[in-house]
Amino acid sequence: MDQYFCALCGGPFSVPERTRAGPADPDKDARTLVEGDEDFEYTYDGERVAKEELMWLVRLRVLAPYYDQREYPTGMRVRDGYWVSGVGVECSLNTATVPYLYDDVENEDDLDARDKDGVAEAIDVYGDPDDRAPRALWAYPFHDGCFQILEAALAFAEDQPGAPTRIPWSVVHHVFGTHCEAEGGVDCALQLDYGHTCIEQYWTVNRGEERYVSDPINVPALRELLTNPPPLAAASTPPPKLGHINTKSDAFARLPAELLFQVLSYLPDAAVAALRLASRAVASLALDASQAFWRARIAYLPCVLPADLEWTKGKGGDWREVYRILRVGEVEALGFTNRRRVWGICMGVVREAAELVKGGFVPEDVRMCERDGGSEGGHQYAGEHGSGGEDESEQGNESEAEDGDDALEG
Repeated sequence: MDQYFCALCGGPFSVPERTRAGPADPDKDARTLVEGDEDFEYTYDGERVAKEELMWLVRLRVLAPYYDQREYPTGMRVRDGYWVSGVGVECSLNTATVPYLYDDVENEDDLDARDKDGVAEAIDVYGDPDDRAPRALWAYPFHDGCFQILEAALAFAEDQPGAPTRIPWSVVHHVFGTHCEAEGGVDCALQLDYGHTCIEQYWTVNRGEERYVSDPINVPALRELLTNPPPLAAASTPPPKLGHINTKSDAFARLPAELLFQVLSYLPDAAVAALRLASRAVASLALDASQAFWRARIAYLPCVLPADLEWTKGKGGDWREVYRILRVGEVEALGFTNRRRVWGICMGVVREAAELVKGGFVPEDVRMCERDGGSEGGHQYAGEHGSGGEDESEQGNESEAEDGDDALEG
C-alpha cells in the first residue's frame, strides 16, 4: 500500500494541501489558487481550516501486541496484552516508527538522532504482507486525538446501565481485527463506515470536506463555550421545600435540597433519571435552581473529553443551556463535527466489544499466538457488519444523551 489511514477516523497521517487564506496566512506551504484553477477543487479551503488545525493529523500512535518474553523499556503503557505507543511517524510500506513510551514524541526530522533502544522501528500496521500472522498479533495505527476519543468512549460505555464494568483492550483489539479485509496481504484502514470516500491509493482531498480533517481535540469554539457560558436569562428558582413528602416512605426527603443536588451531581444521567422516578423528593427538585448540577452533568455527555472539563471550573453562567447545546451538538465548529463523527465510530467499536464481553468472549492470548507460530486456529469473530460512522454519530449521540433527558428535565 502507498498510504495507510487511521483505524478510527479513516484520515491520513500527513497534512493535506490547503489554499492560502490571505496575504497574512502564515502557512508557507499553502497554495495560491482561485476557483477555476486545475487543482482548486483538490485543495482544502484555507479560510475554513487553518494549518494549525491540520497538524493533529501527523501525531500517530499504534496499539501493538506486548510479548512477555521480550525486553522492553520500563514505563510502557500496557493494556491487556497490548501496548500503546508514544507519538511517532508514518513510514512507507505499511510501517510506522514509534517510541515505546507513551509520553515520548518521535519527530520525522530527528530520525537519525533518535535513541534506537527507545523506539520500535518499522513496525507493521494492518498486517504483514510476508507473514500470515493471526490478527491478534497485528498493530493498528491511530491519531493521538482519535485515541483520546476512543478512551473517552470506553469510559462512557462502561458507565451505562447494563454495560460491563470493564471492557478489556484485548477485546477492542479483537473487534478491530474483525473489520479487516485482508487475508494474506495488508489493509490500509478498517472496513468501517468512516462517513467519507477519501480513502484510495492516497488520501483524496475534496474541497468542502474540511470537516474530516479538522482537529477534533482542540476546538476553539468549544473552549469559548465552556470558558464563557451564556449568561442566565433570569434568576434561578429557589429550591422547593420538601416537608410535605412522607419521609418514612422516601428516605431522600430527609435530606436538604442542597445536599440532594450535591449527591445528584456525582451520578450519571441514567442514575439521576432513575432516582427521579423512584423518589418524590428528588423528582420535586427544581433542577434549574442549581447551575452546579448542570455543570456537573456535562461530564456525562457523549463527545465530552476529560480535557474539556478543565475549562468549566469556577465559571458562572447558564450551564443548563451549555448542557443543551452540547447534548444536541449545536457547537458550530468543524472540529466538533469531526469529533462527533469519530465518537460515533468509536462507540460502534465499543458496543461490539461490550456485547462480546457480556457474552463471555475471551480473546486469543497474544503470548499463545507467538508460541504457536502465528496459527490462525481458534479465532472467534465478532460479526460481519461494520460499525457506523457519521450517520451513527448523529443518531447514536442523541439517543445516548437523551435516554434520561425527559426525567432530568421533568
